[in-house]
Amino acid sequence: MIWDSERFWQKAKAHMLFATSGDRQAWERSFWRALGLEFLLRAALTKIHPALNADPQNEGVNLLYAFGISIKGEPRSIPIHAVTARLEKIVERFQKPQREFCDYFMLKRNEECHTCESPFEAMSESKWLPQFYEICEVLNEHLDKDLQMFFGDAEAATAGQLILAKNTQKHGDVMKKINSHRLVF
Repeated sequence: MIWDSERFWQKAKAHMLFATSGDRQAWERSFWRALGLEFLLRAALTKIHPALNADPQNEGVNLLYAFGISIKGEPRSIPIHAVTARLEKIVERFQKPQREFCDYFMLKRNEECHTCESPFEAMSESKWLPQFYEICEVLNEHLDKDLQMFFGDAEAATAGQLILAKNTQKHGDVMKKINSHRLVF
């Protein structure tokens, strides 16, 4: 079966290893992270059932494959934006902001693969990495795994610190807005 949750997770983990090795300033790190994220998203969806990854077109032939029925030709999976839309409905902590980030990141991956542009060269990790790590945490929790298993000790520690800083900053921003509105009322 080409849609296996554990195998998708292992593939995502391997791509994250590529992303964390080498030059910390290299744009390729972001590209490897984008590829790994797609596999992690598909792992999370496939955990529910492989049929959720099957493209329902062509009279459901791909769905038949997902249920173990032999088909002619190669089975097709759904586009990644459909994966994120389904996860938003299924995984409680995977909400609209997470889906929107993933959809944006996958568009950048497509731009890298299908155009002569290099979008990752212009993307500063500091602007998106905390949200990326948080999404990885959410998806790994859904898969009954943790960030240490996924990234290893050092990267998981960094991820934890960035997630905490992101959430602390959000909390501070919310409190500032509440206080400013208190003054008005």
